[in-house]
Amino acid sequence: MVGFSLLGLAAIDGPAVADDFSENEVKAVFLYNFASFINWPQDARQESAKPFRYCVLDDELVPLLQNVLKGEMVRGRPLSVQREVTASNVAECQILYMGKGSFHGAESWKLVHAALSAQVLTVSDLENFEINGGMIALVRQDRRIHPRINIDMVEKGKLRVSAKLLNLATVVRDSMNAGR
Repeated sequence: MVGFSLLGLAAIDGPAVADDFSENEVKAVFLYNFASFINWPQDARQESAKPFRYCVLDDELVPLLQNVLKGEMVRGRPLSVQREVTASNVAECQILYMGKGSFHGAESWKLVHAALSAQVLTVSDLENFEINGGMIALVRQDRRIHPRINIDMVEKGKLRVSAKLLNLATVVRDSMNAGR
């Protein structure tokens, strides 16, 4: 499954994704690929000896992502999945994924804000995640999973998104949501 690149997923039509791969399998591949299309600021977490950490709060997605990451490396770093995430240890993560089923109101938003401060990419499948303080929402659009990126939140987190990913995604800005 890892053989599908992020851009390759974009070329798959909706019914093919629905018939061949589950929605969570597609999300797992997107998460895997985000590591190659996002640049983080240089700090101690970027050392090649340390694993690139996906912190995932979604019991159904964890085993799928672990399967996708098995034996893979990004920028010479091994990949790992961490299930237990709190505001005090979120800085150990590079990517925080919060499934809509694990989202519990104000406490979850505190974790999202702590991740932003720690320069952690925040991703969810929660409706309107990207316009309410998250960075990337993986949403269903035309029978496909589609990334929606809040570029203002990404910039606040001091992250950079590659042009390839931006071309694939729907880009939103905080100023677009001022009337909400």
